[in-house]
Amino acid sequence: MNQTVSAYAQDNWHVNSRLSIQYGVRYDAMPLTWERKNLVSNFNPALYQTGLAPAFNSDGSLSPTSPGLQTYSLSGVSTPFYLNGIALAGQAGTPSAIAKNDYKTFMPRVGFSYDVTGNGKTILRGGFGTFYERIQGNDIYDAAGGAPFISTPQANYVEFTSITSNWQSGTTASNPITIQSYNSLNTYYPHPGVAQYSFGVQHEIAPALILTTQYVGNLEWHQNSWIRSTTSRSAPRR
Repeated sequence: MNQTVSAYAQDNWHVNSRLSIQYGVRYDAMPLTWERKNLVSNFNPALYQTGLAPAFNSDGSLSPTSPGLQTYSLSGVSTPFYLNGIALAGQAGTPSAIAKNDYKTFMPRVGFSYDVTGNGKTILRGGFGTFYERIQGNDIYDAAGGAPFISTPQANYVEFTSITSNWQSGTTASNPITIQSYNSLNTYYPHPGVAQYSFGVQHEIAPALILTTQYVGNLEWHQNSWIRSTTSRSAPRR
């Protein structure tokens, strides 16, 4: 879910017969997307406690007595999960959207046109504006498949006839707790922004022929950056 509140104001100022200025500002309040029932988790390194480091069995599975384990009920079945450093949406100060909302999204715009000679044949034009993009939800959508709300255990190097037996080491875990991948979102990432600007001149060579030269540029900041690995997925913005 997401909601957007927007406002826009603009005015044209004819300073004199040769100079016109256009100016305005747009504001979009773009809170991040959230899951209606807060069924989202996120690994936050700031919440990880070294005193609750996991304990492993010889076959690589988590020990049932490992620190950091918590039990949740999935479809009526109690399932242990290792949740050291895991933040749950809407709980213990974690926002429903996982990350803090960015409301500094004011977008001023200004432009001008100037008649150089006064006869309307040579015109200077320029403009500047800033624009922000809403994060479309892929951040929270990817985070919606994590423990303890969804269980996707993986068993490596096990026998088809016995998923608790490791065929490499020959060891057997009576009650293995397998490791799941996790999502890690930055707890604050401002909306991606772009500033566009231009300056140019237009000259009428003939009634139906106009020569135009113009410089156009842009700057950008806080662009969306994804980092993926085999064990984690994250979406920090820089």
